[in-house]
Amino acid sequence: MLHEIELDDDTSELLQQLNQLTGLTPADLIIRQLSAHHAEGHELLALVAAHPELHERAANLFQSYGPEPIFVGIKRIAPRGYLTLRERFEHGMNEVMGKPRTAS
Repeated sequence: MLHEIELDDDTSELLQQLNQLTGLTPADLIIRQLSAHHAEGHELLALVAAHPELHERAANLFQSYGPEPIFVGIKRIAPRGYLTLRERFEHGMNEVMGKPRTAS
């Protein structure tokens, strides 16, 4: 899928320098950076799917991303006892493997 995006000068310069360093195209550099954050995006979307009332807070969390990691922000705005997709997976694997659940 083709997307046209406008970059600020600092980001454009960084992409050019990383392109020269690595030989990767700007598109490949962006894909690598975004793919490193796929899990965070899915976690945020899962939180909103489970708790639509948190839509605005989740959007704000993403828009104001950093220095706090997204996972920390999700735990901060999620209702008490909410388990992230990662935590649910880990707990499920622990049950399958016969290991006791640990607090996250």
